[in-house]
Amino acid sequence: MQDSQRLAAALKAKALENGADLAGIAPALPPPEAGAYDSWLSAGMHGTMAYMARNADCRRDITRWYPEAKSVLVCAFGYSDGAALAGEPGRGRLARYAILPDYHPELAKRMRTVLDWFQGQCPDAEGRVFVDTSPVLERAWARRAGIAWIGKNTMAVSPKIGSYFFLAGLAINRELAPDEPMADHCGTCRRCREACPTKAFPRERVLDARRCVSYLTIEHRGAVPPELRPLVGDRVLGCDACQEACPWNRFASAGRLFKPIVKASIPLEDLASLDDATFHRRFSQTPVVRAKLHGLLRNALLAMGNGADSRHRPALERLGEDRDPVLSEQAAWSLTRLALLLCALLLPADLRALPEAGITQEPPPVQAVQPAEKPSGSLPPFLRWMIHPLRRGMLINLPIIDTNPNRGTTYGVMPVWVIQGKNEDRIVWIHAPSLTYNKDFGLNPTYRLFYYPTPTSSLIARGNMATDAEKEAMVQYQDRTFLGKDLDVYLRLQFNVDGSNRFFGLGPDSPEDAESGYTEDVLQYDVAAGIPLVPGTPWMIHLGNRLAGEKIYNGKVKGLSGIDDAFPGLVPSGHQQVMESRLFIGYDSRDNAVTTTRGTYLQTYAAFSDKKLASAFHYSRYGLEARYFHPWPQAPRQVSAVQVKYDQLLGDAPFWLLPSIGGKYNIRAYGAGRYIDRGSLFLSVEQRITVIKTEMAGVTTEFEVSPFAGVGEVFDSPKRLADRYARPVVGAAVRAVARPQVVGSIDVGVGQEGAKVFMDINYSF
Repeated sequence: MQDSQRLAAALKAKALENGADLAGIAPALPPPEAGAYDSWLSAGMHGTMAYMARNADCRRDITRWYPEAKSVLVCAFGYSDGAALAGEPGRGRLARYAILPDYHPELAKRMRTVLDWFQGQCPDAEGRVFVDTSPVLERAWARRAGIAWIGKNTMAVSPKIGSYFFLAGLAINRELAPDEPMADHCGTCRRCREACPTKAFPRERVLDARRCVSYLTIEHRGAVPPELRPLVGDRVLGCDACQEACPWNRFASAGRLFKPIVKASIPLEDLASLDDATFHRRFSQTPVVRAKLHGLLRNALLAMGNGADSRHRPALERLGEDRDPVLSEQAAWSLTRLALLLCALLLPADLRALPEAGITQEPPPVQAVQPAEKPSGSLPPFLRWMIHPLRRGMLINLPIIDTNPNRGTTYGVMPVWVIQGKNEDRIVWIHAPSLTYNKDFGLNPTYRLFYYPTPTSSLIARGNMATDAEKEAMVQYQDRTFLGKDLDVYLRLQFNVDGSNRFFGLGPDSPEDAESGYTEDVLQYDVAAGIPLVPGTPWMIHLGNRLAGEKIYNGKVKGLSGIDDAFPGLVPSGHQQVMESRLFIGYDSRDNAVTTTRGTYLQTYAAFSDKKLASAFHYSRYGLEARYFHPWPQAPRQVSAVQVKYDQLLGDAPFWLLPSIGGKYNIRAYGAGRYIDRGSLFLSVEQRITVIKTEMAGVTTEFEVSPFAGVGEVFDSPKRLADRYARPVVGAAVRAVARPQVVGSIDVGVGQEGAKVFMDINYSF
């Protein structure tokens, strides 16, 4: 056994030394996926790829391919960092792997080197090399060898390097200590399936190749079905759409072996003018040759038809006279579509969809394929009143009835416009203006803007100028891959006047009848930047700085004592400047930072403020926050969410900077800052249950009901923690979620001071 473990470890180490990014070992037993493979073939989903059905017995059982096999070494070789490859007008896009040298000979050579080394260690050892030209289910073996799981887009996905990698391996005649198979980490995420332009996934982990853009542009030799042509877009060789949508590809690595030798986008006119000699001179060393010159010409003509560039007309007319019927028919189709698109540009904006009438945009069902999984649940009448589809998004009429404990009851309306990108399915814009009324603050018009330029960046702005006691101008920007690098940047600028704050005194037993009101007037910036603590892992280190000028004076809530009257001498006069420097070390494996369905978030932090460094106060603070999200495989619409947070301050700081509990973002049954002291600790547990899932205008919206419970406490120091000061809360939230952003949420919590309601455009954590 020890010899088996030693040899296995040495073999994997040699593979990593020889260029692999991941290596694992599995026993040479038939993979469970073999049955699904047979069903896939029976349904005809392999299209014209007849070779997929040949040697199917070898794919079911690797010992049919190599009878002496007892163990299987599987290696992954990363080839792309997943950086955005946006389309450009007049150019055709190639998949990331297609711009590299052909990987087959290089990986086969490296695996033979590993086999030769192993035979040097074990003279009686024999083996056989496989890349993806052999009748082996490489992805199934990658899962069994513990280096990846099979994602909902049928791609092998690794938590370390995403899914942009090649697979190769060895079947060996020695029994070696196997690795544990990789568990599934997709959870409830379905972004890959939603991103597919041709809807080629009839259900999870099943690909109908006949609809797949990669199959249509590489393997398929005839004409592309007319109903699918508009959906291919500008892709001329392969497609990365489902991988681009996968959140695990933020960990993708370009690897060590392959560098691009052709451009990721090529002028369509250049492609359409290729002859056989030029084609082989430019692409003979790349995977592009798999499509052959005929396929690349067909694809270039199709992409020309999906553009609106009149410069392509001569090439289309020339190839429309080609003797090849596939090319001439494709050129004729593209000429017709080009004319329609050019005419559409001359129409008013609200009529531009009319010229598309003769071209099917929605993919029709394909025979012998199970229908795609549809969102379940019909909308009840009140939701049909609330939600209205738009051409690329939806409008949500959100009524506001908010019983915030600090402000009292507020009524109003908030129409929320959720808008997709022009050329993509994900949400890019959210506009959320609101008009509310509160008896103490009157009418308050507010505008909120959420802009998501890329899947990893966001720009949020908010503003109102209601009264002297309620006004705000705020802009916040965050990008987790700033400038295309593994750099996390955060910036927040804010001017805010809020006259609704309440203060009850310091300590965990501050009496409710000591209530007073105060206005907080603040002008501040908050900035932070982070890099990986260990490259290629979810561990990050951040440095941050906050500079604020704050003034505290009597509040504006009628019938409530002002803080100067209730606590004379507590508040200094005039603005007080605070400069706080921060250090964060954290771990983040969440599938999404906002609408999380699985993963762990852990952050520990330390901060200090010094009178010698532009601050009116001298203090330090430290703390820890942990969040954990667990989807339930046996109940796929449920996610358990847990949050724990501890905060401690030492030194000289005013009450408004001290740790507290209460409000939307921790103990949801008390007003914000209801309990204040030098330390705080709280725990919140929530079960998020999707009860309705529907799709409107391409936007998938989920309606959740989330019962929750929590407990929190403030204290002078941890040794002062006591059961009698614990503040419990139970309640439930109702949310409308349009991933990857939250559209609306209502949280109702019940604690020792009764029921409270909070409304917001965000999760509580």
